[in-house]
Amino acid sequence: MKKKKDLKTKLIRTGVLSGILSLLIMIFMYYYWNDAPTFGYGGGLVKWISTIKELRIEHDVLEDVMPVNVSYDRTVVPYETMDNEYLGEVDMTDRRKLNDFLNMLKERDAYKYIVCDINFSDPQLRSEYDEELFATIASMRDIVVASSNLKTDPEAIRDKVALSKYRIRSVGDGFLKYDFMTDGYPSLALKMWQDIEGGTYEEFWWGARMNGKPCFQTVIPDFRFALYDDVSAKDSTLIIQNMGKALGYYKVSPSYAQGYDGKVILLGAWYNDDIHETIIGQQPGIVIVYNAFLALCNRDNHVPFWVSLLIFIVIWLEIMFIFRKSYLPAFRQKHKDKDWIWGWKKRLEGFRKNYPYLWGAIDVLAELISYATPLAILMIIVYLCTGLFVNILIIGFILGCISFFSEKV
Repeated sequence: MKKKKDLKTKLIRTGVLSGILSLLIMIFMYYYWNDAPTFGYGGGLVKWISTIKELRIEHDVLEDVMPVNVSYDRTVVPYETMDNEYLGEVDMTDRRKLNDFLNMLKERDAYKYIVCDINFSDPQLRSEYDEELFATIASMRDIVVASSNLKTDPEAIRDKVALSKYRIRSVGDGFLKYDFMTDGYPSLALKMWQDIEGGTYEEFWWGARMNGKPCFQTVIPDFRFALYDDVSAKDSTLIIQNMGKALGYYKVSPSYAQGYDGKVILLGAWYNDDIHETIIGQQPGIVIVYNAFLALCNRDNHVPFWVSLLIFIVIWLEIMFIFRKSYLPAFRQKHKDKDWIWGWKKRLEGFRKNYPYLWGAIDVLAELISYATPLAILMIIVYLCTGLFVNILIIGFILGCISFFSEKV
């Protein structure tokens, strides 16, 4: 009875310790999932898997979306310091044309939503049409404008702007993860989602809450909507309007504006000036924004409870295996009279003695399988079911450290 009690006590103690360590690893992983650029250790694996996943995604054309390009509608303006010292001239989006285009949409008032991915945050980039343009934007419904600095945006459109920026993992990297909030301020995609879907989003030190439910503050968005090379067959299905050309059509026939009815208008530089390196190649910034919006609509930043429970159980079993020396002696003592245990032990000892090199290779392989295989299976299951990447390299590294220190104790 004492042996049975000793085994039970040791199993409970080991189980509780493993549970505490598993919980700490889960907390760390939650922090990792919410970290914008991802940690370097294992980050390459995450990026590689993300690329593989993109090959499986159907990039269907979204019928309620109307891309509008401003790359070819540029104008040159003087550039001066805050002390009015002339520095030269720079080019920027033609704000007269932009105002005319927005007025076209405003007068018909049948569009669904406008994402204006054009930045007005630089107070030194101003033109004679600014006052009229900002007044037009301020008077419009269902529109959001990109900002890089909320403090320097024009006063007239302060309630229409949202942050448009992302952080990279390391120098030379392109876009990977998208932040829905930065320092308490919503991103362009989040503001768009809040306006269209009417949802709520709150940021906390431990993460975020979307419509009252815990969620991740950052995601690797799927590219459900993308711009492809001219050689791609899918490129022919993506019709991108050029703003200046559209204005020309509108002047000839005002009924042209009907083509924007019920559309989400993605207004930005589609071909030049705002191109980013992504896991599917070069994409305009407006594409990143819209795919982040689609990620919110599809709840890609939510993790089902069963996924968290599954990850916790696998990690707990792994740590229990690492601490097996704390309870295996008591188990063997309890079952020392069982032939089915000790018969196999004698056979294994004989095999080990007669084939030492082969045994060594098997031992190394068993160690690798014992830690890596359950984690790899876990990663595949979670990835296929939810699209969430469980970084097995980070978890494996942590478990390796626990195993190392457990051997020293």
